[in-house]
Amino acid sequence: MSKENTKINPFEEHPKAPKPDTSKAKNKDSWTREEVTRVLDKLVNKVRKQDTPTWGYSQHQLVDHLKQILPKLEKIRIEREDTESPVHADLSECDEHMYSKVIQYYEEVKERSSVDYTRAIIEYRDMANGGDGGSYNGSTLRVKYYRGYHDSFFRVVLTGLGESLESPGPINP
Repeated sequence: MSKENTKINPFEEHPKAPKPDTSKAKNKDSWTREEVTRVLDKLVNKVRKQDTPTWGYSQHQLVDHLKQILPKLEKIRIEREDTESPVHADLSECDEHMYSKVIQYYEEVKERSSVDYTRAIIEYRDMANGGDGGSYNGSTLRVKYYRGYHDSFFRVVLTGLGESLESPGPINP
């Protein structure tokens, strides 16, 4: 067959072109459309199940609902990273309500005392990066209060609070 009689589809890949490695194509720090849709659908269903306040939702209530999105997406990303961790398997059973309560608690701490909030953020950053949270009554904060909590727990809370995950360095008592 001559080249003149051959029909070429310009949208077809060349048979000798190397196939892309799709296992590496997805950025581990991103989310699929399905993951984002699932998180948003859960939040929409949660809002729909609630009675609408007489005068509608306040700005504060809407912001609280929107603030739940990123920690849930971050939890998905972290679970993808930590699937081999046996400790994380236990924590992944914690419901999203727990994360929301912890985040809400620290938002209240922030309003009451910036010193306490800053200290807690430093401790959480340390534990999010594998640290022990610093010394506490002859032990460490992690051993005393967070035994068995995986680093991902602290990452999700920090993300939900809009805080950086980077630790400035070791914690001194």
